[in-house]
Amino acid sequence: MISNHIVSGRYFFVFCPDRHLAACLNHFSQDSIKKTMAFVFEELDCQETPLGLISLRMRAEPRLDNRILYEVKLGDEFLMSSLFPEAEIQLSRLGLEALRNNGHVEALDIVVGGLGLGYTANAALEDEKVRSLLVIDIMPAVIEWHQKHLVPLGEVLSTDTRCTLLLGDFFELATNSEMGFPPLNQQVHGIFSISTTRQAIGWIKKIAIFIRKNH
Repeated sequence: MISNHIVSGRYFFVFCPDRHLAACLNHFSQDSIKKTMAFVFEELDCQETPLGLISLRMRAEPRLDNRILYEVKLGDEFLMSSLFPEAEIQLSRLGLEALRNNGHVEALDIVVGGLGLGYTANAALEDEKVRSLLVIDIMPAVIEWHQKHLVPLGEVLSTDTRCTLLLGDFFELATNSEMGFPPLNQQVHGIFSISTTRQAIGWIKKIAIFIRKNH
């Protein structure tokens, strides 16, 4: 079950190659865990994509009282971390505030470009005025992680009836006047996106909030 473990000083290392973290931890007594400062690492999933190997991992951060962090890597590059979700959260909150300032206060239809760890989408769903939320991501693995509840917000997003997770190219849909955003077509109040992908170069390079004016 456990290929190797080290208890030394303040750190407690557990390596679980078969990815059964709970079973690994049960191998040790609760007292031994409490007496040490646990460092836990588990790769929850990894899949090949046209852009490279994408992986989801969970680890404890000893410098933050063993706070559990979720991280996504594409190849050797870190794409996102649950340690710094504030920009994603504020994207929805600021966008919804802008909608209210433009007279949109009821039955809002929102599109989010990029699912990530779900923080932008979840922040939108926290507003009871949001009628529907369409979240578009080009990575099948990212959508799968939420549907399988491998990430903290997965259950919320995959079970809220207002939320639809769509596999697709957000930038293609956003720039195609004929295609639009299915099933909403062009009836969208706000489009929220944080882009860090190569496809965005020349179109969206920073935080983008598109608000439909109230006429």
